[in-house]
Amino acid sequence: MTHRISAVFFLIMFSAALTAYGGSFNILPLKVFFDPQKRTDVLKIKNTGEKPVTIKVNVLAWTQDEKSKEIDVYQPAKDVAFMPRILTIKAGEEGKVKLGYDKKPSMSEQSFRVIVEEVPQADTEGMALRMALKMSIPIFVAPEKKAEPRGEISAAALSKGSLSFQVKNSGNTHFFIKAVRIVGLDGSGKLVDTINDKGWYVLPGAKRPYVIAIPADKCKSYATIDIDIETDKLTLKDRVNVDKKMCAS
Repeated sequence: MTHRISAVFFLIMFSAALTAYGGSFNILPLKVFFDPQKRTDVLKIKNTGEKPVTIKVNVLAWTQDEKSKEIDVYQPAKDVAFMPRILTIKAGEEGKVKLGYDKKPSMSEQSFRVIVEEVPQADTEGMALRMALKMSIPIFVAPEKKAEPRGEISAAALSKGSLSFQVKNSGNTHFFIKAVRIVGLDGSGKLVDTINDKGWYVLPGAKRPYVIAIPADKCKSYATIDIDIETDKLTLKDRVNVDKKMCAS
């Protein structure tokens, strides 16, 4: 069964007890990369808290579908081996999770997520429930051929005061959107306003849609809107001509 999980994996579990306190652990590395020369890796999980922590580990296959509510779609993974699935780490100590991938590379990069989740535990007096920390670490498996990042901005349009567009990954490897800048210019090319938005990963073959509201007073002073997407691997640009009828009334 397909699981749809929010892109942000730093979840806090609710507490029904009188008080609650957070667990704490660090994970390295924050990203895992596999290729034909590197088929294994180790996650190091350090318990930075003052009490033992029990950790549950799982690996999910990660794809993207712009028609899905959360965009990111997760399913149980069969191609990544990992052990142990549950481990208890004493305060100040470090636990390790071994990861391995032994399948033939695909034409496009394959993506997975390691879900590292603290198991909630009551304290010794039974008065508090620890707030469980849940983190997600990406795994990327290099494509069969050389990784070639390519992307484009598509379907850019302004309607009723909303600017919509898609960031499409047409390459065979992921990229991460570091910044989305919407720049409004008047008829002389002078800057009127800049709107900044956040980004996320775009996996090979995927599209990430954006809908950004343009304030009516600003919109009507624009002649053009520039879309500037900065990623960790390439820069994408597009321009939309503004008709005042496209702005919100």
